[in-house]
Amino acid sequence: MKLDAEDLPEKERHVFEQMKQLSPANKRVLWTLIKISNKDHICLINKEYRPKEMNVLMKEHLISINHAYLHSRKTSIFVLRRTPHLMKKLQQIATENQSGF
Repeated sequence: MKLDAEDLPEKERHVFEQMKQLSPANKRVLWTLIKISNKDHICLINKEYRPKEMNVLMKEHLISINHAYLHSRKTSIFVLRRTPHLMKKLQQIATENQSGF
């Protein structure tokens, strides 16, 4: 499955274009977070896992810390929270890639 901006609602297209402009390292980290996120756009990561690319993704408003989640070893991250259609399509692509298609 290939994703095009035209497949998305108008208000989510700028985020898709913004993602395409990221460096390969930033794209890799974002893709990892997308793959481990649940349907509510939330993923949990170990506090020790905090690559510098996450700072760029936060500045670009692609991810944000869920400060309501308190855990000594885990951090909760919101991923593409403002773009539900884009996130759903990317998660579908991730699932297809994992199943070997």
